[in-house]
Amino acid sequence: MLFLNYTQINGREEIVTHRIVQIGGNVYLTKGDNNIAVDQEKVVPRLIIGKVVFIIPDVGYLLFFAKTKAGLWLTIILPALSIIVCEIVKLNLIYPKLSRFYQRTYKKP
Repeated sequence: MLFLNYTQINGREEIVTHRIVQIGGNVYLTKGDNNIAVDQEKVVPRLIIGKVVFIIPDVGYLLFFAKTKAGLWLTIILPALSIIVCEIVKLNLIYPKLSRFYQRTYKKP
């Protein structure tokens, strides 16, 4: 079973995902999937904040990339700019038609 818990990493509280490898009384022994050995710290139930329900493989790489300057541009700014440009183009195509429609419909006598 995979679960989420709080832990201290470099003096900061972080959320990590580890696998429970052994249950002993009121503590759990855990191991990260990329670690060879079992974690030295025992985890008490009150530190567990969630359970992994499903996994999307390799999505973490995309998230790490999105935190870089290039990733910010490619995942947030460029898509936002492309949406804005598309909307401006649509408005430029639609506005002349609307303008002619209103001129015909609301002609002054």
